[in-house]
Amino acid sequence: MKKIKYILISCLSIISISTIAQTSEFKKTEFNINAFYGLSGLTGSLSGGSITPKTGAQFSLEGSLFFTPAIGIGIGAGYADYSSTVKLDNYTSSVAATDDGGENLQYRTKANNVSEEDKLSAFEVPLFLTYRSKSGKVYYEGNAGIKASIPISSSYHYTGGTITTTGYYENYNVEFIDMPEHGFQTVTDPAYSGKLSTNTAFSAFAKAGVVIPAGNFGIHIGLYGSYGLNSILKSQSSVLVGYPNVNYPISSLSSKVSLISGGIRIGVSL
Repeated sequence: MKKIKYILISCLSIISISTIAQTSEFKKTEFNINAFYGLSGLTGSLSGGSITPKTGAQFSLEGSLFFTPAIGIGIGAGYADYSSTVKLDNYTSSVAATDDGGENLQYRTKANNVSEEDKLSAFEVPLFLTYRSKSGKVYYEGNAGIKASIPISSSYHYTGGTITTTGYYENYNVEFIDMPEHGFQTVTDPAYSGKLSTNTAFSAFAKAGVVIPAGNFGIHIGLYGSYGLNSILKSQSSVLVGYPNVNYPISSLSSKVSLISGGIRIGVSL
């Protein structure tokens, strides 16, 4: 929380000088309130399946300081929602395990058409370069930079499919099934859920659009996109189910799960 406090103080410091930092040539500081809606989710590669980002909303407050009429830097603070649908069409695994009697076995898992919904909300801090140029009464603007996404909450929830676990004992050449008390069972439409283990994510982003003057305000309309540079998930799992019946998020099978967004961004500047 201390980091968030320092970031907000920095943003407010940039904004607060806007009342004294104007010249007759150009406006040196600018304060923006932005809203975004569009593609906003988690994405990544998944063997035998897919991670598909969904839509979401993002909001931010930003302050910019211009060194010339055209070029400046900015910092902000905001909130974003991300969500995705994760699907695993066909999956098999076999891992060595030891049962409660000390016997060695191969714990085998088969999954078919298993699906999951992932959700994440984050506090975001963008740091960017900004450019603007004027044509008549309209300004053209562009921003590019890096943002940090600090997870506030995250969750996964299975929504369908079939998962079968069995135990193969090589010493006896026998495979046990339908023994839930030992971790061997078939579950249809599993309702497993839990919290995703997350990292702070860093993303590159860019925005391009126009600013339409409206009295003392400016109306910003543009296209916005961002893509994660590192994985938002802290730890990955090598298996979907651990012995005995320890369930993991489907998305944890991906080596990298990044944040992604893209869509229309609108805002008001002071």
